[in-house]
Amino acid sequence: EPKTVCAGLGLCRGPDELKQKVLRKVLNHAHHTAKMAHKYSYLARHVIDQDWMPVLSSAIKVISKQEHKVVM
Repeated sequence: EPKTVCAGLGLCRGPDELKQKVLRKVLNHAHHTAKMAHKYSYLARHVIDQDWMPVLSSAIKVISKQEHKVVM
Protein backbone atom coordinates (compact mmCIF):
# COMPACT_ATOMS: atom_id res chain seq x y z
CA GLU A 1 0.00 0.00 0.00
CA PRO A 2 1.45 3.41 -0.94
CA LYS A 3 0.86 4.91 2.51
CA THR A 4 2.91 2.17 4.18
CA VAL A 5 5.81 2.64 1.78
CA CYS A 6 5.45 6.38 2.14
CA ALA A 7 5.53 6.13 5.94
CA GLY A 8 8.53 3.81 5.81
CA LEU A 9 10.46 6.39 3.84
CA GLY A 10 9.34 9.23 6.10
CA LEU A 11 7.64 10.90 3.17
CA CYS A 12 3.97 10.82 4.24
CA ARG A 13 2.84 14.17 3.03
CA GLY A 14 0.50 15.46 0.40
CA PRO A 15 1.40 14.89 -3.25
CA ASP A 16 2.53 18.50 -3.71
CA GLU A 17 4.79 18.40 -0.65
CA LEU A 18 6.34 15.15 -1.82
CA LYS A 19 6.92 16.56 -5.31
CA GLN A 20 8.54 19.66 -3.81
CA LYS A 21 10.81 17.57 -1.59
CA VAL A 22 11.92 15.36 -4.48
CA LEU A 23 12.42 18.39 -6.73
CA ARG A 24 14.54 20.10 -4.06
CA LYS A 25 16.73 17.01 -3.75
CA VAL A 26 17.14 16.76 -7.52
CA LEU A 27 17.96 20.47 -7.85
CA ASN A 28 20.46 20.31 -4.96
CA HIS A 29 22.15 17.33 -6.59
CA ALA A 30 22.23 19.11 -9.96
CA HIS A 31 23.69 22.24 -8.34
CA HIS A 32 26.40 20.19 -6.61
CA THR A 33 27.17 18.36 -9.86
CA ALA A 34 27.47 21.66 -11.74
CA LYS A 35 29.87 23.03 -9.09
CA MET A 36 32.04 19.92 -9.31
CA ALA A 37 32.07 20.07 -13.12
CA HIS A 38 33.14 23.72 -12.93
CA LYS A 39 35.99 22.85 -10.53
CA TYR A 40 37.25 20.02 -12.67
CA SER A 41 37.02 22.01 -15.89
CA TYR A 42 39.09 24.73 -14.18
CA LEU A 43 41.67 22.08 -13.24
CA ALA A 44 41.68 20.73 -16.77
CA ARG A 45 42.25 24.19 -18.24
CA HIS A 46 44.77 25.60 -15.76
CA VAL A 47 46.52 22.88 -13.79
CA ILE A 48 46.72 19.65 -15.73
CA ASP A 49 49.43 19.59 -18.37
CA GLN A 50 50.21 16.89 -20.93
CA ASP A 51 52.24 14.83 -18.43
CA TRP A 52 49.10 14.32 -16.34
CA MET A 53 46.86 13.15 -19.18
CA PRO A 54 47.75 9.41 -18.89
CA VAL A 55 47.11 9.56 -15.13
CA LEU A 56 43.82 11.37 -15.67
CA SER A 57 42.76 8.88 -18.36
CA SER A 58 43.48 5.97 -16.01
CA ALA A 59 41.51 7.62 -13.21
CA ILE A 60 38.54 8.19 -15.51
CA LYS A 61 38.58 4.51 -16.54
CA VAL A 62 38.63 3.36 -12.90
CA ILE A 63 35.83 5.76 -11.94
CA SER A 64 33.75 4.67 -14.93
CA LYS A 65 34.08 1.01 -13.93
CA GLN A 66 33.00 1.82 -10.37
CA GLU A 67 30.20 4.19 -11.39
CA HIS A 68 27.50 1.49 -11.47
CA LYS A 69 28.25 0.71 -7.81
CA VAL A 70 27.48 4.26 -6.66
CA VAL A 71 24.06 4.60 -5.05
CA MET A 72 22.44 7.99 -4.64
